Amino acid sequence: MIKALASLLLSFLTLITFALVLPLFVLPPIAAWLGWSFYRQGARNGACVSLPGKLTHLLPLLAAIASFAWGMWMMATQYNA
Repeated sequence: MIKALASLLLSFLTLITFALVLPLFVLPPIAAWLGWSFYRQGARNGACVSLPGKLTHLLPLLAAIASFAWGMWMMATQYNA
């Protein structure tokens, strides 16, 4: 559970600090790794048997991917150096 919360927190921090550019390339990969680790841990413990269980354990990973995609889109369209 700690890994899931840490992954979601890093995804949220990416959305707040995307203007600094460097966190965009650091925080989402760490959040994705933590999310994947949380999913694997749930699969090992048997919590990912049903579809809602799989989606619940995939949520941190999907949030990390979405925050990275959003940050890249914002950087490509809105960022003026």
